[in-house]
Amino acid sequence: MGGDFQRTLGGLEQESGPGTYDPDNEGYFVILEPGDNPRNLDIVGLNPAEKGLLGSWPEFVDLINLDEMSVYQVLILYNNECVMTLYLQAGVWDEEIEQWLEKHVHHNRE
Repeated sequence: MGGDFQRTLGGLEQESGPGTYDPDNEGYFVILEPGDNPRNLDIVGLNPAEKGLLGSWPEFVDLINLDEMSVYQVLILYNNECVMTLYLQAGVWDEEIEQWLEKHVHHNRE
């Protein structure tokens, strides 16, 4: 799995150029892998008492289709100064999380 996400990040880096990513200017990103708990993301400001990712209202959700997998890109705007982008591989989460992700992809495309 780690290699898959390294290739994903490599592809993202190709879009902006190597060494150009600056979290202070472009926001932070979090990669969630199987075994992580999207309902408890307190470390990135998504309180488990509010169901973590499931309790947030994303600004934007997209499904990125790569050669070997699909990845959800979830943008959460904390305030006008702080944004967090989360990446989650599609198809590896429990039904409730997969439904939440899919619901927000379609919601944001309407």
